[in-house]
Amino acid sequence: MPFTFSKNCPTLKIPNHSGKPGWANPDRFRTSLWNVQTDPLQTHPVEDAAVEKKMIDHLTRLMQECDAPAEQWDRLGLA
Repeated sequence: MPFTFSKNCPTLKIPNHSGKPGWANPDRFRTSLWNVQTDPLQTHPVEDAAVEKKMIDHLTRLMQECDAPAEQWDRLGLA
């Protein structure tokens, strides 16, 4: 039975291996914002609390609309 958030697409649950040696730490991307128009190589992160809040609010609305699973809320630190 498909989840409501998958919109009739098959889903694949992949285990989180971030705690195992050799895997990238996903937390390093947790609050990184980039202006890809002025910084296409992403060398200078945008550090603006107002912009970050706006993006988190927008993401939260989209995740609610799409009935995102609890694991995704946890993974993004929005639970």
